[in-house]
Amino acid sequence: MRIINFIEGDSYLHRMNPVFKAISLFFVMLSVILSDFWLYPLLIFFLAIILIFSAGVSFVAVRKLIKWLFIFMVAIVILNYLFYQPGGFKPQRVIVCSPEGLIRGLLIGLRIFAVVFLSAVFVFTTDPTDFVNAMMQNLHLSPRVGFSILVALRSIPLFELDLERIRAAHRVRQFKPAGGLMSRLKFSALSVALPLFVLAIIRAERAAIAMASRGLRRGIQRTYLRRWRVRLIDWIFFAVSVILLTLSIFVAIHF
Repeated sequence: MRIINFIEGDSYLHRMNPVFKAISLFFVMLSVILSDFWLYPLLIFFLAIILIFSAGVSFVAVRKLIKWLFIFMVAIVILNYLFYQPGGFKPQRVIVCSPEGLIRGLLIGLRIFAVVFLSAVFVFTTDPTDFVNAMMQNLHLSPRVGFSILVALRSIPLFELDLERIRAAHRVRQFKPAGGLMSRLKFSALSVALPLFVLAIIRAERAAIAMASRGLRRGIQRTYLRRWRVRLIDWIFFAVSVILLTLSIFVAIHF
């Protein structure tokens, strides 16, 4: 089960240009990584939470993400507290329990929270198909590359469906491996991996024929069902992200 998935909606984040949204969030992530002040990633984390809820994302999806991140953050804090040595590594002392390690672990954990939730803002509110279409329109991505990515994205649910069908067929026939580890590996390779590989080749061949018949090459003016234009809200998000990144670089250099 995936923790982060695209959630359909009609919020301002869903209507933003996916390319500008991705670039803006990436700039904010860089500013979080460059910042050494613990309050900044904490503020960005709460801002990302506000953006996610304003887009109509349910609390259940956010709670799952926070739960796994909190467990990961606790592990990072404990490891830094036990093993981080401020003055450099000393072989005679492996377990240090330093306050500096505790602060360092908290800062790293807050950075991870901020970066992951900024990524969640994009994933929750952006359809991958729209993102690829926007790259072909705004960044002039080659249609052959763009439609190849779309075919790959469309194949993921089909791959999961094929895997479930193979497993269901094994359960119906009560087909189980007998023997040790090597027998089970051989069973998985021959009865699961091999059919999936053959199905993937068949779908790839059909997709290649379909793409070739549509003339996916440069120099041809293509039409799209939805045109992705840059609007005022996109420029505002981009300007704010550039300002945050510039301030982070300035503070990191001079302070």
